[in-house]
Amino acid sequence: TVNINTNSFTCANNIMASNLVNITANDARIKLSGTLQSQKIKIHALDYLEVNGTIDTNGRGHAPGTGPGEGCDCSGTSGGRGASGGAHGGNGGASDRNDCSVPTDSYGDGISSIETMGSGGGKCHGDDNGYGGGLIHLKSDNKMVLGPSVIISANGNDAGTQSSYGGTIHGGGGAGGGIWLSTNTLIASTTSKITAKGGNGNYYRRYPNDNDCSGAGRDFSSGGGGGGRVLIETTSAIMADGTNGLDIVIELNGGSRATYCSGAQNGMGGSLTFRGLNVNSPIDVYISETSIVSDLSDVFFEGVKAITLNPNAELYTVERSMDFRSYGSTFETFVMAENSKLKNHIDGVVLIKNIQM
Repeated sequence: TVNINTNSFTCANNIMASNLVNITANDARIKLSGTLQSQKIKIHALDYLEVNGTIDTNGRGHAPGTGPGEGCDCSGTSGGRGASGGAHGGNGGASDRNDCSVPTDSYGDGISSIETMGSGGGKCHGDDNGYGGGLIHLKSDNKMVLGPSVIISANGNDAGTQSSYGGTIHGGGGAGGGIWLSTNTLIASTTSKITAKGGNGNYYRRYPNDNDCSGAGRDFSSGGGGGGRVLIETTSAIMADGTNGLDIVIELNGGSRATYCSGAQNGMGGSLTFRGLNVNSPIDVYISETSIVSDLSDVFFEGVKAITLNPNAELYTVERSMDFRSYGSTFETFVMAENSKLKNHIDGVVLIKNIQM
């Protein structure tokens, strides 16, 4: 654990901890050359926070087979079988058959706060690498700046490298972790990246030329990990060129299933929340073409004046609702640019107040 309490903090190299990096400072800066790595990273800037480098909790969350949304393990089941992916903001993908053929349920709060990490994917032979993503909480009481090369990541791990046959790494992918940004003024570049993806599941093939996905104790595929949770709340949002609004890259997709044996499932994407904190001055949000938010479990926008899907952008939910709402008498506009797509597969789109599309 690394605890830092100071007036001015600058990270220009690598700071790594196994459990927690906890920084409180009046002025905190992560340089382009700087990297923070830990299971949990919390930065509270009393005035100014600037991030140009990397904040990384990838694969540092719950271990394989552990966590509130742990994947179902291969071991102890009967017959040929795979493991299911870990869950968090999105469900973990089911395995191809038998005891682990049901998706792992999501958990945690992604609307008012984020305090949870990603769960590990199910294990198969003890050497699996499907760790969940960790937890990141960045808070600035005044201003937060995200530079053009910043990467804030809490991805789940892939279960292992897929090989032609044999091996011992056949489990489910780890779930994405949690990322929570809170500030008064958020200034960000269009290439600033926030990512909490699920990891990919793996498969087992007994012999190089084997193709037996139905026999007991033979070949199998495991599910992908669910996406994580991202919450961004700010009083005002400004792009690097001075334009009002927030337009960054967000990746929340679930991990891919192993495709060798049919029947395993991809993990579901995670949850995405944008919240404008000023009743009288709601923010504008843009969804970029390079964002991966086309398989989300939850979408919740509140205090947002205008939502724009940029050309070729896609915003889908595959489980619960899309909820767009405003405060007071603010007027909302939903813009869909050329070739953009908006889709909800189950519960529909909830539009509250006067919506102009």
